[in-house]
Amino acid sequence: MGAGVWLGQVWRSHISLHATIALPSIPSQLDAIVEKVAGLVESFGQPFEGNEREELAASLQPLITQAFATGPRAMLRIEIHPPSPPALGVTCGFTTTVEPLLYPDWGEERRVLMVDAVQGLRGGSRIVEVGAGDGEGAIALRSQGYTVETWEWRGDGGVDINHRQNFLDPLARLDPAAFEGAIALDLALTSLRDPQTLRLLLAKLCDGVVSGGQIYLGLGFTSEELAPELREWWQWLGLLVVTETDLAAATRGLPLATMTITPIPAGTRFFALPEAIAPSVVYSAVAWRRC
Repeated sequence: MGAGVWLGQVWRSHISLHATIALPSIPSQLDAIVEKVAGLVESFGQPFEGNEREELAASLQPLITQAFATGPRAMLRIEIHPPSPPALGVTCGFTTTVEPLLYPDWGEERRVLMVDAVQGLRGGSRIVEVGAGDGEGAIALRSQGYTVETWEWRGDGGVDINHRQNFLDPLARLDPAAFEGAIALDLALTSLRDPQTLRLLLAKLCDGVVSGGQIYLGLGFTSEELAPELREWWQWLGLLVVTETDLAAATRGLPLATMTITPIPAGTRFFALPEAIAPSVVYSAVAWRRC
């Protein structure tokens, strides 16, 4: 046994470790992140002493919280490298990154759903699509005589996009009462994150749609109350999943009357959480009449 311990000590004293590890920057995962970092340090460096573990948690908490608030899929990057000689052990550096938003590739489904969304609107109606993806859905509606204004800021977007400003930016606005229909098929899959942001989106769309017009959104629904930790995972992924209570709160006081809620089974393929921990979620198209 003594020889084994001695060999391990010699091996550790000569190791030159350079590594980069990326972990989801999620506040509720702080303890797990600290354990991961501490395990790496103690495996290739020296054991933590005194309050060092608590100090590590205190330094990581604001970094993780700020990154999480910045946008979906924020990552905590841990850079591990040996210190300058003659010091022993390892040195850790921490940075955060946020991946650029990309719109889901719905392919032909987007065109089909866009046509469904305008049922009941008169021919030639003026429509706004917020989160237009590659623009193919808007092109399909224009070919049927509709006038379509498009907004897309996620990724490169299509070539036929009118506005590339983030529609959720406080300064972004539609022309008042300029549209008879508004469509946002997949923002709940990338950009809404919480019911408050959903309410902001709906309020903006209400400003731009005439009384009697139609607003058509894709939303993830669950009948289960989400635990705070699971809700954070959804938010980290950029996915909005709501209960009926959430939806009622998000629309309270807005000039909206619910018309229909229609499941879109294919949409659930964009939810990336493992089935073992994901609640039962149905992605649906919700249509409101603007009062």
